[in-house]
Amino acid sequence: MKYFTSLFLWLCLVAPAMAYQLTVTEVDEPYEIVPIAVDEFNKQVQLGTLNNFPVMYEFVIDSTTELSFQLSEVARIEPTGFSLMLVRQNDDDGGVTEVVRQPGNENAWTRLKDSVYGLTFLEGEKLVQELTPGMYRLEVSTPVNIGSYRLTIGSESDPLGYFATVGQVRTTQAHFGYSIVRMLMSSYVYYPLGIIFLLLIIHRTWKYRNVIKYDS
Repeated sequence: MKYFTSLFLWLCLVAPAMAYQLTVTEVDEPYEIVPIAVDEFNKQVQLGTLNNFPVMYEFVIDSTTELSFQLSEVARIEPTGFSLMLVRQNDDDGGVTEVVRQPGNENAWTRLKDSVYGLTFLEGEKLVQELTPGMYRLEVSTPVNIGSYRLTIGSESDPLGYFATVGQVRTTQAHFGYSIVRMLMSSYVYYPLGIIFLLLIIHRTWKYRNVIKYDS
């Protein structure tokens, strides 16, 4: 029993993953605006899907802020071509002005195997922009507006506990169409399972040796 107690304590304490707000973007109709709250000191991740139309996020900046944006997707044979476009609402006429654009075909996609998520991602370049106070809209799109993506906003984060990390892993895997069996590919699952298996072997061996010793 002491072995399993030690394992439980280890699971509660281990926290190499970093905390962030994880949200699944839900859009019911074309050009529906998705309001979000952004903060350079609180990283957030939006899991979204393009269903024949772009997804548009809207947020307000209260003071001059340097904010980062990064797109990623599950690695395929070829990148889907996700693009970002950030616009700011004009203060006087209600129109918008383009702040920055990151076309998917000009993005330097990097292949990254993530052992925590048990997935291989294509990560785009991090787009860092200093934003002045105002209202902004961030559009995610592709040439055909089909595909699932992960949008990371901000970069600051704190350590996240084991069980919360497992929950985020499952949410992310499900978003990209993987069944719960895929959890076996996550290091947060196969490491503990390996330790449990090893402890069972040790326990059985110790018990078997005691039986032999008693019989002799």
